[in-house]
Amino acid sequence: MRAYILLNIKPQHTAALMKNLKDEESIISAGLVHGPYDGILEVKDKNLEGINKLVLRIRAMKGIVETVTCLVVQSWSHTDK
Repeated sequence: MRAYILLNIKPQHTAALMKNLKDEESIISAGLVHGPYDGILEVKDKNLEGINKLVLRIRAMKGIVETVTCLVVQSWSHTDK
């Protein structure tokens, strides 16, 4: 199961938080973005319970203001080009 997690981060915690997120094995990729959210994570786990546990760990991290989790229900990619 895959999901995207949108993050609102306190500015003074951004660098340390991004470094700490590297320790989470379920995170496929992470990026800082401009817009209504400060960061986006692509995550993968064997089931919804695993993603939920990851979200709870992320929400407990210093500097996290808010998270929004978007479960992937269908996807495609251009990897076969």
